[in-house]
Amino acid sequence: MRALAALVSLAWPLGAVPALDATANSTKYTVLEMYAAAKSGDDVSSPGNVDLFDAAGLAKYLVTEVVVETGKAAERPTRDKGIDTIVKYRIRVRNNMSSSDVNVQAEFSKYVPFENGALVTPADAEMFARSGDLVGVQSYHPPHGDVRYPLQRTFYWFSLNGPCPNQPDGQKSSNCTTYQPGLVPKKKSQVVAGGLCKRFFTKNIPDGTPGCSYYIEKVETAKLDSVVGITDQDCGGRKCADWGDFRSHCSNATLSFTYSGVKYCKEYDFPDCISSCQDACKPQNEVGIPFWTGRCDPARNEERAAMIEKAFGGSQTDSYYTTNPRCDQYGPMCNKPVPDAGVAYCHRDASGVCDACYVPGTTHPASPRPPSQVACRYDLFLNKKLPQYKDFLPKCASSCSGACSLSSESAACCVYIGKCKRTWQQEDWGSCDADCGNGTRYRKVSCPFEDIFGPCDESTRPANSTDCRGDTCPWSKDHFGNWSECDNGCGNGTANQSLICQCPDDCPLGDKECEKSPKPPQPSRPCFPQGKAQGFCSECPAEGGDCTKCAKGFDLQDTSCRRSKRVALATYQVEAPGLSLKSEWLASAFVPAFKDALLGATNVSVDVLNLTDSPAVASLLAARALRALADNSSVYVAVAAEGEDDEDLAQLKTKMANNLDQMAKSLPQALAQHGCTPDHSCQLGTVGVSLLREEQMCPEGQAWNGNSCGMPGPGPKPPGSGFPTWAIGVIVVLILLLVAAVVAWTCGTCKRNQDPRLLA
Repeated sequence: MRALAALVSLAWPLGAVPALDATANSTKYTVLEMYAAAKSGDDVSSPGNVDLFDAAGLAKYLVTEVVVETGKAAERPTRDKGIDTIVKYRIRVRNNMSSSDVNVQAEFSKYVPFENGALVTPADAEMFARSGDLVGVQSYHPPHGDVRYPLQRTFYWFSLNGPCPNQPDGQKSSNCTTYQPGLVPKKKSQVVAGGLCKRFFTKNIPDGTPGCSYYIEKVETAKLDSVVGITDQDCGGRKCADWGDFRSHCSNATLSFTYSGVKYCKEYDFPDCISSCQDACKPQNEVGIPFWTGRCDPARNEERAAMIEKAFGGSQTDSYYTTNPRCDQYGPMCNKPVPDAGVAYCHRDASGVCDACYVPGTTHPASPRPPSQVACRYDLFLNKKLPQYKDFLPKCASSCSGACSLSSESAACCVYIGKCKRTWQQEDWGSCDADCGNGTRYRKVSCPFEDIFGPCDESTRPANSTDCRGDTCPWSKDHFGNWSECDNGCGNGTANQSLICQCPDDCPLGDKECEKSPKPPQPSRPCFPQGKAQGFCSECPAEGGDCTKCAKGFDLQDTSCRRSKRVALATYQVEAPGLSLKSEWLASAFVPAFKDALLGATNVSVDVLNLTDSPAVASLLAARALRALADNSSVYVAVAAEGEDDEDLAQLKTKMANNLDQMAKSLPQALAQHGCTPDHSCQLGTVGVSLLREEQMCPEGQAWNGNSCGMPGPGPKPPGSGFPTWAIGVIVVLILLLVAAVVAWTCGTCKRNQDPRLLA
């Protein structure tokens, strides 16, 4: 308050503060909604010597004091203090406004806590002895409310005194007298008999006189179990009857715990955050029924208060706004505003209590902003039924030429003074009201701040409905569409048959009209890409791309397949009348059927490397000319089998060439087992199988020499390389002749030189 007083003195010279219009309202009392937590059987019709709450304050009290498990006895038969009922009061309040004790929130005394019908702090009795019956209030302003229960707005606790507030229940008679240890106000003969006004004529009560500081207009009750959802919990296949039933029989394992060998269920607990929602608080350890969870989330706490109000048909507090006394009549808290700073205003907030507030976005905002204040309600200055501070409108920093909005402080200030442009506001479209076929969807279109500025221009109103199509039509379970492409571009894969959406009008939106319906199982069948060009690759993306997996005996290195083990390769030609891979079911069944037939005939398990019905492609696989019957069609299959050692690799060569007639006989049956049946217009007659090529491959760096894998030796030079053989022969003959000539010449010379010597 000292900070506010300083701001006031700067804005208005002392003694020169303009007078506010203090026109009285139709009542001198304030109508509020207050709530209490009680137990069944309590007399709640005449509250006195009790503490009450607004909806947010009640939620805070219940979750932090009553329902939390930590610190409570596991075997207790009821909630703390037996609380099982919420009571809502509509109460008129008028304190003795001449008393110096009525200086809190402009209309109340200080809040005093009661327990068992008596003051918790005996010294508080002096206030009642001094001023008689009073209604008190305690405000919890954000962000300085309760660290256990953060809120975005102020919440309140109220205290209502009853007879002899200094004596607990059971120690005072129904009519306190001066001969009992009651409480007698100074200079008065009356004993403090309570502020509840019980006069016959109720038009102008309460009037603030002794025994008449509040009057109960209406009392409503609701079971706490129903409000918070205890009766919606499952207790072994049935709804829980009440808290006790839930405590012993709830089916939710996350809520159960065991104590002394007995299973219990907890309504709510937050052991890490018992004392605070800050510091070491770990939200993941919060457990409880949905109504209570999210205690450290201000938005969830706002929702909790709204749910309590909704249980009683919603809050009516705002309907009393224009009939309750004006806040601007109270001083000094509320009647010396500072327009350019936006402070020293008061409003009645959502709880109906006069409270100090500020206007954001002014030219010289207070710095720091006054503590424990919230933004004023936006109709404070322009409400036609209750104009307040009309001569003290805030001075906004913005030029106020934009659209009306509360999205920023500068924009919000313009709303307070009514200088902004209004446009219709629309929410997102709702869901279509038809599950299947034509329907309509709606959205909420509203005129913002209509209570202040009046209606918007109807000619610019956006549509609040539009045509739509349902998205929950059924998928056909008996009819299906086209087959998908193979999901593997380099080997064995799967193709799926598309589903058909059953919707009226030929489904203008296609499958979107069935997207929220459960899908039946899709038919699928094996597939193999024909004429693939990735060599020994067995898996690669269907849309094209690098190899991701190799056939048996090969390792993937830098997207290429390298030999790592011994592998036997073979290329087969399969002939039959009408055999064609253009037949979808035959193409689907051929690879798994061929592998089965080959395994049955040769006892060799293979990977299929390539499949084609094109002789041009097959000729690249075969080392000799292809033969084909004039009236037959052919399919060519390249396969690979892995050998464990040299002996096994040699045997594979023999095995893969034997029993081809047996394989030919078993192939039609294998095709039928994999879907090539007359029902699918797929059937083969006589089949012929021939082996076109065989090859043995060794691990990288080795070669097959006919019997084993070893290091490759030097081989013959290919024709046409180096000197021809005849040229080498000629050179050898010439060298021999040259040597003979040299020898002959040498011998002749020696003989001539020796003859004279012999002769001598």
